[in-house]
Amino acid sequence: MKKNNLKFYIIFAVTIILGVLIDQITKVVTTEKSIKLIGDFLQISYTQNTGVAFSFLAGKSWIFIPISLVCSVALVLLFIFKKQKSTLFTLAISLIVSGAVGNLIDRIALSYVRDFIYFNFFPAIFNVADICVTIGTILLAIYLIFFFEKEGKNEKNI
Repeated sequence: MKKNNLKFYIIFAVTIILGVLIDQITKVVTTEKSIKLIGDFLQISYTQNTGVAFSFLAGKSWIFIPISLVCSVALVLLFIFKKQKSTLFTLAISLIVSGAVGNLIDRIALSYVRDFIYFNFFPAIFNVADICVTIGTILLAIYLIFFFEKEGKNEKNI
């Protein structure tokens, strides 16, 4: 491993560990709670989601265990074997993996995912892992649209 790549591996590992820890801690703290944080606008409203986003495929949580495992391993391998590393790419992949692992822990241990963040204008209740996956996906899209091709051209010129 090149020394200049070491920082990316550290960012990758720390982001995944912190993402999973914050997700699991917030799930434990909010279990069985209902709290109005900002009136009806933002609430803690605990629920058990046996599906995925918007309770799609409710009761079939087991389907997402192997999917989450395969996707997480694929993303980790993609990160490891990508020659040109960048902070944006590293954060994007590590956030997606941390969110996938956070919800995977729930699916394996509980057969459902603990959701608790509710905005009255949004049609679903979600959790920190969902936020990590969403932000990571947005960052990955930004990376792919604006930076991926440029890095490929730089590698060819070396």
